[in-house]
This record gives sequence, C-alpha cells and structure tokens, in this order.
Amino acid sequence: MKRTVDIYKPNAKKPKQTNSSKSQTSYGAYLNSDVKSIAKLKENLTQITNNYFIKNLRIEQTQKSSSKQLKTNFSQLRQPRSATIDTKNSQKKISRPYESLQPKRQTVVESTQNLIKQYANQKQKSNVEKRNLWHNFLNNSIIEQQVRRAQSSSTHNMRSEPKSDLKYRSAQSLHYNPDFLQFKLSFSARTRQGQLASNPNKTNQDTYICETNIVADMHLFSVCDGHGQNGHFVSQYVRDQFTKILKRDHQLKQHPRQAIVKSISVLANLINQQSFDTQFSGTTMNSILIQDGGHLICSNVGDSRAIIGKLGNNQKFKPFPLSIDHKPCLEKEMNRIHMHGGRVDTYYDDQGNSIGPARVWVRDGNYPGLAMSRSLGDQIAQSVGVSSIPEIFEYQLTPQDKFIILGSDGVWEFIDNQSVVDIVGKYYIKGDLDGACDELLQISYKMWTLEDDSVVDDITFIVIFIS
Repeated sequence: MKRTVDIYKPNAKKPKQTNSSKSQTSYGAYLNSDVKSIAKLKENLTQITNNYFIKNLRIEQTQKSSSKQLKTNFSQLRQPRSATIDTKNSQKKISRPYESLQPKRQTVVESTQNLIKQYANQKQKSNVEKRNLWHNFLNNSIIEQQVRRAQSSSTHNMRSEPKSDLKYRSAQSLHYNPDFLQFKLSFSARTRQGQLASNPNKTNQDTYICETNIVADMHLFSVCDGHGQNGHFVSQYVRDQFTKILKRDHQLKQHPRQAIVKSISVLANLINQQSFDTQFSGTTMNSILIQDGGHLICSNVGDSRAIIGKLGNNQKFKPFPLSIDHKPCLEKEMNRIHMHGGRVDTYYDDQGNSIGPARVWVRDGNYPGLAMSRSLGDQIAQSVGVSSIPEIFEYQLTPQDKFIILGSDGVWEFIDNQSVVDIVGKYYIKGDLDGACDELLQISYKMWTLEDDSVVDDITFIVIFIS
C-alpha cells in the first residue's frame, strides 16, 4: 500500500549518520585538542540523537493514526471505485477513496447511507419490474395495447378523463390450461324501463341476449342500450339478428375473434339499410362469448360495461374490467374524431354554462351531440369520427373468477365497479342469483331518483355466476 507522510518541514535535511569508527577517531582528535570542544561535541551529539528519535516517534504515531482512519474507511477501501449518482446533473461521479489516507468520517457515513438507499431503491424497482413481467410475460401485443390504451374507466362526470379502474386487469389468466378447468354457468337478466317527465310514454330502448350453445360449447351474452328517437328499433334489430349473423360465419369455431369483428361489421351495415331512420339514432353493444374451458372474448361498442368479480386472497371481491367505456373525452377517441372533422365539447346553456358530459359535434354545428365515441347506427355522428368497430379483449377464466356482470350505463351511472361487485358478491356466497339481480336493480333505480326522479335511464344487466 502506498503511504504518504508529511511531518518534515520544507527544505529540511535529515542528519547524516556517521560511521562508528570515524566517530571514535573524531572524538579522539577533539580530546587532544580542547576540553571545551569535547563538551560542545557531546552536546551536539545528544541533540542530534534526540532529534532523530523524536522524528522517528512522530512517523510511528502518524502511521498509527493513518492506520486507524483506514480501518474506519475499510468498507470503501475494499472497493477502489464507488459510483454515486448526482441527481441534479444526472451523471455518475467516481470517487477513489484510496487517494487520501485521511477521509472525513462524516463524508464516509453519508456515502455509505447513499449507497444503502440506492441499493434499496434498485431492489424495490427490481421487484416492481418482476411483478410487471409476471403480469405481461405472455408478451401478447394485442392485449398489451388494450391494457395501455385503457387508462381509465368512465364515471358520470365525463368532462375530465375518467379514473383508471384497470389495476386488476392482466393477461396472466391466459396461462391457465383450459383442459383442466371445468366451469358451470348460471345466469339471470333484468331490465327496467326508465322514465322521462317530458315523455310519459317513454319506451325501454335496452335489449339483451342470452343464448347458450349458439354452436357447440359456445355461449353468447350481450347488452344493447339504444338512444335517439329510433334507438329501440336499432337495439331490437341487434338482438334479433346478431346471433344469426354470427352463427353463419364459418370461422366462428376456429377463429372466434375474427368472426365477431366481421359479424359486427356486417350488422352495422345492415342497420343503416333498414326502414327506420338511423341518422340520429343508434345503440351500444357489449357482448361476451364464453367457450368451453372458460376462454372468454369480450367485444364492446359504446359505453355499456362488463366486469368480473374476482375473489382475492383476503376473501374479498374485487372488480376486473373486461371493457372500457368509449367516451369522447378519451385521448384516442378524441383524436380520431378530430381527424374526421368532428369536435368534442359539452353542451352549453344560454348563459354559457357547461352542462353534462363531453359530446361529439360536427365542427361548425351544434349536432348530433352524441355522448359516446362508438356506436351502431348514428350515421351523422359516424361521419365525423364515431366508430362502429368493436374493441376486443380476450380472457381465460380462472378459479378466482366467481361472477360476471354485463350492464347498460343505467347501472354504472351512479354506482362504481367495486360497489356493484360488493352487492353481487354477498349473494354469490349464498348461491342466490335472483337475490343478487333484484337488489342490484333496486339500488340502481334508487340512485337515479335520490335527488330528482324526472329523468331515469333504462336499466338492463345480466349476472352470470361461475362455479
């Protein structure tokens, strides 16, 4: 180890050591010459000897002090290079503690603490990356795009982008082997006509589909929410024709995903060719196709919603969204509307006050004012960017998945996903499917009438128990 000792003054010279024989000769010469000279020589020799031992003692003390400080900094001396991160300049600074024998103890302590913090942060970051890797290790590009795209779940305040409710959504369930999973499905549906003070004869514009074994071991469930003057005609047409169109597709058994997308495209074209006017009328459509072994395909157009109630490790139910509400305030949806010449804004009263959710309008007019970014029908809205292309999400049911809820926005307008799962979950434990449906319908209706019962939306949903 290289050492540096600074105890001599500048330009100081070490005393020369004399040969013992020469010293005796010189001493004899002085003895013959003069007694005073001999006394002076003795004094000089004594001073030289004392200075020599004092200097050697200082060297020894300095070496001991340096050794003690080196032991204090032992952990750094074992590592000739240590990197610290400069958070301001985002650059690495390399320190070499062996360049000095006397590092300050406070600096050593701070450096050690920083290294410990960096190690803890790196370990925490590594754990997060591992969890993300576990959730996405399938590397399924389509599903990853769906998850990244779905940054929010809608609420009744649509002026701002909805909060995310997708933290329970993952591709991990696709790793279950369906050959070893057997599921029993039991389901029930409810629908209730809404009310409108300005239209006492309001028609229920919601419809639903519950078709088992449309082909061997394939079951179809769907909810449609019509809107506009002829919205009930559109939703009824979807209810009557979609299953027939899907059955006729020869790819349904081998490639069900492609068959669903193609069938909805055919259905959208047929809707616009019917006798009822669809310029300002249309419907949402949220469908689930469940195959043998629990493979599930959810296709969504509009703001109807599907979720799964999952039983967690703490024996509490948590929501797992299968679809995303297509609202104009979502960035991707808004960009598409702008590209097609539409605009997204709320409705304003005569005083210029903003009212209600974000809507789709033509660029230079105050119509059609559609409060969703995808639908079937709505020809005027589709001319300015509203789409009828479904968003697809595939999922493999797991033993933790206990029930599915598929509903129109009459259910979700004032009740969030967790509350709906809590309502249904307590009846799932009892095995009471009808009790779950009755209470969910009652609470959904009550939430609409808490402050004002002049406007109540149609309420429709399907609850599927999985065992």
